[in-house]
Amino acid sequence: MHATGHPPSLNPVPEQEALEREEDLRRQRRLLRIQQWHAQSTNAQTHEAYAASFPFDVEILAKEDVEALRQECFLRRFPRLLLARGALDILSRPTVAIVGSRAPTLYGRRMAALFGSELAKAGITVLSGGALGIDGIANKAALAHGATCAIVGGGLFCAHPRTNHPLFEAMARSGRGLILSQFPEHECARPWHFPCRNQTIAQLADFILVIEASPKSGSLITAEAALDAGRDLGALPGELENPLSRGTNALIADGAFCIRSPHEVLERVAVAHRMRKSPMALFESL
Repeated sequence: MHATGHPPSLNPVPEQEALEREEDLRRQRRLLRIQQWHAQSTNAQTHEAYAASFPFDVEILAKEDVEALRQECFLRRFPRLLLARGALDILSRPTVAIVGSRAPTLYGRRMAALFGSELAKAGITVLSGGALGIDGIANKAALAHGATCAIVGGGLFCAHPRTNHPLFEAMARSGRGLILSQFPEHECARPWHFPCRNQTIAQLADFILVIEASPKSGSLITAEAALDAGRDLGALPGELENPLSRGTNALIADGAFCIRSPHEVLERVAVAHRMRKSPMALFESL
């Protein structure tokens, strides 16, 4: 008997030993993910050499890792593996994707900054493609006030566009930003990358908001992917004579939510996030 009157534990596990076991499991899981990533690449190194040279600040996420973070059982048309640099935990929060034109009007720039900052302040992780224009503006505004994630169209070490590299670096080092890529780490962006990347953005979002898009904008691919994934889709209305409003106005005409304030997005996200946590919530509320 101990002096406290309580019998000693039959199988005491020192705290240090438990921590060492956990760290050993983490190393084994990381090595497995590196081997899986290497197996699908064209890198000619051996697994051992590749693993030894793999950057310490880069993680590899399998589809099931993302599903666990998102508490989502089944992500459709999602990459088997992703490279990640930054704060992985921000994927556990409610997420809103903000996408749009690469050459926005002053109004579009103001709205991207407004929605990016206000949603981040509210605890939302703002997703985007990190592209020029609406995407990069939303990422930058969100980073100043909270969490943001860029899913880039090139490899992690050849992220597109180059002009946003300082933003990507700031995000990765901030403790509240994340860069993701599904492409080989040194592969520069190619045209076919962007539709695939847009699919990934849609899968990771609880809500997708389109701010200014022409009828042929790549943002509409993200919108279509959102509908295919069963995600809520919204768009900002714009001037009838503005070519960059034709895509968003058409989305609204086809049934997308007409969004007029960040508060309206937060209302939709609350519903979507609750449904993701408990699919029966809809039936329980009837």
